[in-house]
Amino acid sequence: MINANCILSVAIVARNEVGRIQAALLSLFSQKFSNDFEVILVDNDSSDETVAEAKSLISEVPVNCRLRIKDKFFLLVTIVNDSNIPYDVGYVRFKLVDYKRNFLFGKKKLKEMEMEPSNVYYNPRIPPHSSGRLLFVFDKHGFSEQNTLSIKCSEENGRRDLEIEVPGSIME
Repeated sequence: MINANCILSVAIVARNEVGRIQAALLSLFSQKFSNDFEVILVDNDSSDETVAEAKSLISEVPVNCRLRIKDKFFLLVTIVNDSNIPYDVGYVRFKLVDYKRNFLFGKKKLKEMEMEPSNVYYNPRIPPHSSGRLLFVFDKHGFSEQNTLSIKCSEENGRRDLEIEVPGSIME
């Protein structure tokens, strides 16, 4: 039995789906659901007219549905635990760092800004000899090729910290 106050949310992550997004959205709009529902289209940096095509369907949206279009950055992190004990993710911190490159002195940190994901999806316990995936969703503002994303993951009640820097040139 579905609660009368329940709102169903359907999230679609799309990138360069012009010609296909319209059929997918119309199919969702035709579903029979007595409660309110929302369709969240998350554009993952499309270079085609995916968003424009989705927006052209505004008149087709049913009364009990809300269509939201978002521009997000998705970061999927895989942690491999090769040890004999579980790894319990305590916290994950993100910083967006701007460096200035200098021929003589290498790179110099100009500024850094703490980044907070808008959504986080993961199981905090990674069993021994296995891997776990962590999904973080960020608003796209602030990310560029000149930035570096610094990621620090710390174990809940342990001493194992993981740190990595991801150059902006490989972030899409």
